[in-house]
Amino acid sequence: MSAKCSISFLLLFFVTSCAIVARNNATKNSPLSSVSRFVMAEDLNKETKIIGELGFPLGSVVSVSGTVMESKMKRDEGVPILSVKSISGRLVEKSIDMQIFPLVPGGWAKEVILGMECPSDGPVVGMTYTMVGYENGGYGGLPEDVLRKRRLSSLSYHFATWFVVLEFEKEGSSP
Repeated sequence: MSAKCSISFLLLFFVTSCAIVARNNATKNSPLSSVSRFVMAEDLNKETKIIGELGFPLGSVVSVSGTVMESKMKRDEGVPILSVKSISGRLVEKSIDMQIFPLVPGGWAKEVILGMECPSDGPVVGMTYTMVGYENGGYGGLPEDVLRKRRLSSLSYHFATWFVVLEFEKEGSSP
């Protein structure tokens, strides 16, 4: 290797190393530095699907069975939690606790929701049910910048899922 070629190689190596270090330093303190993948919001309605805690794409109608519990978290007070034991007849390997909501706000009191019959009362804490519905999701809480600037103490900005109940039946009861 000639001296001229060696100098060119060293110069290229030095410039490349400096560029990598500069890029790493520029993104190290960026809020995006810990992000491993970006998805455009418009892609969520096209080729990208979010897989929920139940293992299905959000919006997929599934049957789940589990016991209704009261939430141990103050922020969820008054919202029933379903401790899922099985999904579409298959036992779950790990515990999945999800907030449950009727399709229509206040819908637990309605006897028919969009043509589907439901018991007139909502699910009872401590009882086990089979529910048909779908997992939904969205962002909640407040972004860190808002919490900091407004000096608020609140739930930080996060993505969460919940189960929307179309119909439910207490286990052990006849259809």
